Amino acid sequence: MTLSAQMASDAATFLDTDDFGESVTYTPAGGEASSISAVVEKEDAFQEAYVRGEGFATAVLHVKVSDVDSPQHGDTFTISGQT
Repeated sequence: MTLSAQMASDAATFLDTDDFGESVTYTPAGGEASSISAVVEKEDAFQEAYVRGEGFATAVLHVKVSDVDSPQHGDTFTISGQT
């Protein structure tokens, strides 16, 4: 197996929303909210503040294309009560 294929396989395993996902609420701009599964990577608040010079943390979500098929500016995700 090539390194590229191995990396793709590893990423697919660790970003599998069925195995490692948590429930989040996805609300498309102007649309209806729905519950989907996402792998959430939360950035450390201190690291984020240091890197950006700001005082808030962010998160990166890995979702299935079929759950969020046409993402647009203004769509939101709510995780543990935070949007």
